[in-house]
Amino acid sequence: MAPDIPPKKARQGRRSLRIFLILAVSTGLAIAAWAIAEIYYSIALDPENAMENGNPPAVERPSSSDRDLPPAND
Repeated sequence: MAPDIPPKKARQGRRSLRIFLILAVSTGLAIAAWAIAEIYYSIALDPENAMENGNPPAVERPSSSDRDLPPAND
């Protein structure tokens, strides 16, 4: 049978305030970056806001194969 090891000795690492702070700050920064990206994305896709800023929304244009071509000279 395996020897009994006390739980404190069997743990991989100790709990420390520094590790918790790193985890909390990195999680907060990730949430802030996500929020900034969501705000930018919603502003970039708002067509009314684009018209006020002088940037008209993108218009889909036909490709060159869809245009009327002049008849070929035979």
